[in-house]
Amino acid sequence: MVILFQTFLFYSFAALLVGAALGVIFSRNPVHSVMFLVFAFFQSAILWLLIEAEFLALVLVLVYVGAVMVLFLFVVMMLDVDVEEVGEEGVELALAAAAGDRDEVIDEAADLLYHMMVLLADQELGLKDVCDRLRTRHSGG
Repeated sequence: MVILFQTFLFYSFAALLVGAALGVIFSRNPVHSVMFLVFAFFQSAILWLLIEAEFLALVLVLVYVGAVMVLFLFVVMMLDVDVEEVGEEGVELALAAAAGDRDEVIDEAADLLYHMMVLLADQELGLKDVCDRLRTRHSGG
């Protein structure tokens, strides 16, 4: 009976671990990916506890969750470029153009260009890269 319960616990925590790993892979938000990774580490530690490897579980939590993941989360949050802001500004530009408000179009275009330049800089790209791509597209090659 005890072995059946331990087997049930193992498969339950293993399924949660696989779910957390899929969350790391498929999450669009990098902060959510890091949080899924922290959850995956905790699930791994629980699996180590189930096989009575307490030291390894403790080391996993202390080293990975306590140090490495805090560093990852800090870096992700510090370098997080608001990609959604580019999309929001694009929508606002389209709405201003549909309304025919020239001043608002200029304001929203300036906002869009600013956020686009920040995004390009984050990707280590520049306006020259975008212009080169446009030339390639419209030159027939």
